Order: sequence, then C-alpha cells, then structure tokens
Amino acid sequence: METKTIAEIQGGATTGRGGEKSMVSGINAAFLEFQKSFQETELKQNAANSHFGNKYVTLAKLLETVIPLLNKHGLILSQPVMDCQLWTILLHVPSGEQMTSHYPILCVTPNDPQKFAAAVTYAKRQGASSLLSVCADADDDGSNAAGL
Repeated sequence: METKTIAEIQGGATTGRGGEKSMVSGINAAFLEFQKSFQETELKQNAANSHFGNKYVTLAKLLETVIPLLNKHGLILSQPVMDCQLWTILLHVPSGEQMTSHYPILCVTPNDPQKFAAAVTYAKRQGASSLLSVCADADDDGSNAAGL
C-alpha cells in the first residue's frame, strides 16, 4: 500500500491568491466535509479510567460515531499494526489520496497477548482521534503527563 504525505498530496495543488498552496478537491475537501458533519454530532465521554479517574470516549464509541460520517464523504479509516507501531490511514476512495500517522505501541509485557491488545486499543483510540482532530479524552491541561 502506497502512502502519501500531506506535502506529496499538496504537490498537485493549485496556487492561491497569496501564492500559498491550496487543495480544494480530493481528500482535503472530503475531510473538510467530514469535519463539518462531525460538528453536528455529540461525542460524549462514555467511560472512566478507574486508576486515574479521568473520563474518555471508548474506541468502540469513537468508531461508531466517526465511521458513518467518514464513509458519507468517501473516506475510509484503517489502522494496521506494523513493526510495533499503529498506522492510522485515512483513504479518500474517489481520488486514492491518503493521510497517515503512526503511533508507537508501548507495552511493558509485549509477550502477554491481553496486555498487548490493550496497548493496541489505546493506540487506536489515540491515533484515530489525533488524525481526525477529535477530542476523545478530558482535557486536563497536561496534568497527567506532568505527573501532577
């Protein structure tokens, strides 16, 4: 499967009035329509982490919400695991253009299938929400990351 960076996709873009590159069709136009559709939905945090107490949207709820909207605009979301990294691929079916990101799968005991699967699920939720620019976690202003 060939992947394209945003810079490669924009290589075929038209030039705007200020000389900036602008792509008004293909994956960017479809993604814009997805984002407009997503603004009309309500994605509620439906789970809580019993260890930290933070609320979040489960992967199942996230995908249940975004997949129909993506498909409506000719977009497919795929998340294969390759070399201990999760690749999140957004493919625009009509044009074949795609956006990709990757997220390392961090697991203390990778030989434990249940723990590895939990790490993959976490990576999928983070990868999808990041690439799609949707918020799946409560915003703690970096407190958890800073150990506060």
